[in-house]
Amino acid sequence: MNFFKKLKNLYWLYWHFINRRYDNGNFDHKKLRLVLGLGRSGTTWVSNTLAKSKTPLRFFEEPLFHVSPKLRFNTSPDHTAINFSEYFPENHPFVRIYRIFCNRDTKLHYLPGQFIKRNDAQFDVVLVKEVHGLLGTEALAKTLNIPILVITRNVFSTIDSLIKAQSIDTPYLVNEYKLVKDKNFLNCYFPAKRKVLQAAFEKIDSITDKEDRLLLEKLITSFLITKMFEEISQKTKNILLKTYEDLCNNPNENYAQIADFFSMDYKANDYIFRRDVSEGEEEKDHYSLIRNTKQQVYKPLTTLHKKIFFINNFFKERQIDIYYNPNNI
Repeated sequence: MNFFKKLKNLYWLYWHFINRRYDNGNFDHKKLRLVLGLGRSGTTWVSNTLAKSKTPLRFFEEPLFHVSPKLRFNTSPDHTAINFSEYFPENHPFVRIYRIFCNRDTKLHYLPGQFIKRNDAQFDVVLVKEVHGLLGTEALAKTLNIPILVITRNVFSTIDSLIKAQSIDTPYLVNEYKLVKDKNFLNCYFPAKRKVLQAAFEKIDSITDKEDRLLLEKLITSFLITKMFEEISQKTKNILLKTYEDLCNNPNENYAQIADFFSMDYKANDYIFRRDVSEGEEEKDHYSLIRNTKQQVYKPLTTLHKKIFFINNFFKERQIDIYYNPNNI
């Protein structure tokens, strides 16, 4: 790291985390609304649709990964992956960065412009869509006590879509796979299955075929994070869980409920929920807001289909409830 980059890092850290300049009357973290979920689970569709609200708002898309200088909670390839914790103190950097987004005086040059999707003057809501740092969800919810929407999707569809949009070598979920092995995480959410899961991790790590190993890593990580979301949504009042499948099957009703949960002015836009979009038109852009909601749920797998027998057998032998059955999606 060169001298000027070091200086920039020190300056940014000083003003935002040490001097605490932005802890003044011009911010209210209660304006914050989070849309959290695994990448390729529908978070982009949901958050960008909500961002069409008439409510004055700021809207950031995946800011944790793109702030500069970077907040390094972890090593490469994904520095935003954070260790599981049941609670964060008020001054924890993971909490402070979210609070900073809400301050009217915060200089937004630390975030590349393409990730600031909307920035109304006198905003009433700060909408943040994030697919990183998900293991900190429960602690974040307890510390900030703000409305959080978590979105889940069938893990096979999620990973299939992730590989199609990026590749099997995507850095996404690499560090999360390491972190879900943590005994504190397993004891908190999977105490009865801890030994079974630990044995599965050992077996996965011993697989020499790179593609098979990465597939299993990403599937089991997605499965465990999804189950974590389901559990914390049941015991935490300020977390609302929606499945991608339900959103596709009944978008108008579910979006209205989300808008009410977020205290946002929202009117469904039929353009977003078109059910007559051709597959070819939709496939041109993996991140398009236009969804053929009639077909989305039952889309066939395009990258995992040749591995289904191997995947199903691997997890069935270990009594882990990861099993692909298209009739159960």
